[in-house]
Amino acid sequence: MNQISNVKILNLEQRSEDWHALRRASIGASDAAVIMGISPWKTIEELWKEKVTGKSKVKTSPAMQRGIDQEPIVRAMVEFEHDKDFPAVVMQHSEHEFMIASLDGWHDESKTVLEIKVPNLKSHLECVQGRCPAIYVPQIQHQLLVSGGERALYVSYNGKTTASITIEPDHDYQFNLLNRCMVFMDLVKNKTKPEAEWAT
Repeated sequence: MNQISNVKILNLEQRSEDWHALRRASIGASDAAVIMGISPWKTIEELWKEKVTGKSKVKTSPAMQRGIDQEPIVRAMVEFEHDKDFPAVVMQHSEHEFMIASLDGWHDESKTVLEIKVPNLKSHLECVQGRCPAIYVPQIQHQLLVSGGERALYVSYNGKTTASITIEPDHDYQFNLLNRCMVFMDLVKNKTKPEAEWAT
């Protein structure tokens, strides 16, 4: 583990066996939308079962694979445009170690998180119009919370061109997110299913 400017950066390669093991035992940024009750892909009970059993049913869809394949291309475009390096890193919250974030990129000097999406047309157009799609807000605020980042650069790529917006930390949102994550992890440890009203 490296310590850079009080940020915990783990010596893990994303999508490695050790990385998958850590994700199963932690709450990552991709879990945040579920925790906040707005995920269209997974319920809170499904996430709870994954964490309790240590088994994930998530399979890489064609859309997910497209994003994985094109992420290095977009990162290179961003680095050229901004004349800054944004290495992909895995971070751990300095106090709440069950909170992790696998960042598409991190610029330490400016404390900037890079989040790359290769989304559907609707989500890409939202970014073109200067808005972050609501479904990605929990993920980005989770990343900012874990990293202590001062801003996130959200970049959307349609296969030809990029659109980007800067997102600031929302500390009230992060406080609520962290509290819900702590409650959820207690439920996991105690093997107690979340209530059906979790999303409210």
